[in-house]
Amino acid sequence: MVDKKVKKNEDGSEHIDIYRVKRKRRTFTDKSRFYIDKEEYEKEILDYKNTGKASERLGELFMLHVQRCSSAHNWKSYTYRNDMEGLALYHLLKFCHNYNPNFVKKDKDSGSDYKPGAFSYCTTIIHHAFLQTMAKEKKQSKIKDVLIKNQERINNNKLTLNITDDNAPPKKDD
Repeated sequence: MVDKKVKKNEDGSEHIDIYRVKRKRRTFTDKSRFYIDKEEYEKEILDYKNTGKASERLGELFMLHVQRCSSAHNWKSYTYRNDMEGLALYHLLKFCHNYNPNFVKKDKDSGSDYKPGAFSYCTTIIHHAFLQTMAKEKKQSKIKDVLIKNQERINNNKLTLNITDDNAPPKKDD
C-alpha cells in the first residue's frame, strides 16, 4: 500500500512524497485449518492403521498435505496438477497403513539413527505419486507428438491418384 503526502516548497511549487505503509499481517486464531500438527497427523494415521477406518479429520489432513505439496514451486506450474493431487490422495489411503512408527533409519551423513515420522512418510508417498503422474503425462505427450508428426507427414505427402483405364476399378453392369 502506498501513501502520498503533498508538501509545498518555498517557491510555491508542490512536492509529492511517496512512502510505503507497512501492512499488518493477519493472525489466524484457528491454526488447525492451515497447519498440520505432526503429532495429530501420526495419531490419526495410527488410528487408521488399527481400526481400518479413516476419520474425517484424517481426510482433511491428507487433503491439506497434498494441496500444500502440490503448491510447491516445482509442481505448481503443471496443468495436470489435479490429476497429481488425486493420485497422491489415492496412494496415501492405499499405503499409509504400512507406516511403522518403530522403524529406525540410519542417517547417510552422520551415521546416527533416527525415526522418520508419519509426516515425512506421507510426504514421500505424495512425492512419488507426483513423479508417477509426471512419467505418465510425459509418455502420453510423446505418443501425442508421434501421432501429430505422422499426421503432418501424411498431409504433406498426399498422393494424387491418376486413375487410368489400366488401374480403374471395374464397372458394374446393370
